[in-house]
Amino acid sequence: MPMPLTCQSLFEQCRDRLQLKWAAGQRGSSLLLQSLTDTNKGLIGFLNLIRPNMIQLIGSAEMEYLKALGKNSLQDTLELILEKQPRLIILSDDLPPTEEFIHLANHNDIPLWCTPRQSSAVLHYLQQQLEPLMTPSTVQHGVFMEVMGIGVLLSGSSGIGKSELALELVNRGHRLIADDAPEFFLSSNGIILGRSPGMLRDFLEVRGLGILNIRAMFGDNAVMEEKPLQLILHLSPLSDNKSKTIDRLAQQQSTRNIYEQKIPEVPLLVAAGRNLGVIVEAAVRDYVLRLNGYFAVQDFITKQQQFMADNKQ
Repeated sequence: MPMPLTCQSLFEQCRDRLQLKWAAGQRGSSLLLQSLTDTNKGLIGFLNLIRPNMIQLIGSAEMEYLKALGKNSLQDTLELILEKQPRLIILSDDLPPTEEFIHLANHNDIPLWCTPRQSSAVLHYLQQQLEPLMTPSTVQHGVFMEVMGIGVLLSGSSGIGKSELALELVNRGHRLIADDAPEFFLSSNGIILGRSPGMLRDFLEVRGLGILNIRAMFGDNAVMEEKPLQLILHLSPLSDNKSKTIDRLAQQQSTRNIYEQKIPEVPLLVAAGRNLGVIVEAAVRDYVLRLNGYFAVQDFITKQQQFMADNKQ
């Protein structure tokens, strides 16, 4: 489960990106932004007095509406906002905090933030930041990578070489998302997203080298924050007995059930002399072809049958 999130910790997390300023209501800094059990409430959205949000976002359009109200109507509206018990109010579009909002925030210990960013950008960014924090997550042991635009989880037993393979892939131009304990959560649109716990972000542990900061070593383009999980490559040692039982034509693909979704899982056999970086890229390319309806084995069998039929004539 995600750690409890307070207004103060969210402010520190988003301050630089949104150029946030804390205008009033500092005594509410310890308010918890926790998951809602009241289905009549939303997490974040523009000013809504019918279906209230935990975080009320007020942009230029909402402020114009409030300014058009008479003094009594404005006061009634502010009291209605207060009745909904918001955890946080954000003024976007470089709107200055009015006396009414400052009084509302300070008197009721509700944090009031201001940002010069456009309201739509603020909404999109905060939704991205809050969704994984407010949603139950599951941890899948392994290294989560973006390979050729595909979210790939490298799984396998400890010491099999997942981190070394990840380092090779980064060196080949692919990107690290999370090492060791990537967190996966189901987004509101039904996509399984994976990201790194905050403390582990950008770091990769390689046996013999210790902890490496991939961003510092390879630059910003070598890491990314989150990605949909689309493919699992499971590393396992290639023994003599196993090599005798492998179907050399067909890919040994299975699925792993995560959030009731079946994620394709392909074995990646580890043996001396195998270039696993190239094999990972080939597996991803083959996965993309399968998504587009092309299956190499089926194509090979069809051509073989056609060849045999032609030679019989």
